[in-house]
Amino acid sequence: MIYGYMRVSTSEQSFNSQKLLLLEFDCDKIFYEKSSGVKHRKELKRLLNMLKEGDSLVVTRLDRLGRTLKELIHIVELLSHKGVHFISVIDKIDTSTSIGRLFFHINAAYAQFERERLVARTKEGLEAARQAGKSLGRKPGLTESGKKKAEYAAALYNSSTYYSISELCDIVEVSRATLYKYLRLKGAID
Repeated sequence: MIYGYMRVSTSEQSFNSQKLLLLEFDCDKIFYEKSSGVKHRKELKRLLNMLKEGDSLVVTRLDRLGRTLKELIHIVELLSHKGVHFISVIDKIDTSTSIGRLFFHINAAYAQFERERLVARTKEGLEAARQAGKSLGRKPGLTESGKKKAEYAAALYNSSTYYSISELCDIVEVSRATLYKYLRLKGAID
């Protein structure tokens, strides 16, 4: 049997382009995986357990099967021990031939190299941004205007005049959730 395996790692990605390529290989069954990490890939585990001698596993690209060189080599060796052929469409890899196996190792090593370069460039960019004084990560919790609104909301809440939460939201011009956050911040409520 010919099995296809597709994985998308972000919500912006789609299975459509992968599915079209796999259908060209007349896959008998296609496994779909939507995950962002290397762990918890239940469909891949299920597929690897189903494969038997003479089967073929088709993916669109190497990085759909594994994210690291070590992981890719481990999976392809597992397939080889089971007598399963591995095909990566875009990378033009077919492990049923010796040249295909060689090409797999070269491509997998290059993919790992590219990932490591990307990580290094990202770290360098973040460090350069830090050095330039740019703020990274989440924006700070409250702006100056937010702090003033929080103080005003807490003062009104604690005043002798009773204001409902809805009235306070209207006065301070914030949502209920934000008002409660302000009141907790100022210790007006638990």
